[in-house]
Amino acid sequence: MITHFTDINIKHHIIGGGTAGNHTVTGLEIGDNIRSVWSEEFGTDGAFVGATNLTSEFTSVCTVDDSASNAGGTNTTGLALHFLYVDIDES
Repeated sequence: MITHFTDINIKHHIIGGGTAGNHTVTGLEIGDNIRSVWSEEFGTDGAFVGATNLTSEFTSVCTVDDSASNAGGTNTTGLALHFLYVDIDES
């Protein structure tokens, strides 16, 4: 069975990682639903090394514009963070 979702707007952003806590995700707004967060590691040559699912460390619903929090979670300094979320304002 194929399901089409024409009534939702799924967005993604890739940002530089950092210490656990608040991360700036421009465009993320209060009420948006964070569905997936992965840390991605690349070698000095730019080749992909690996990814780790960090979704459970982040709050699932945005509570502060342009911010996602993994307080007490993994330090992702030097990694990329890939956010996938549902934009409720444009659904």
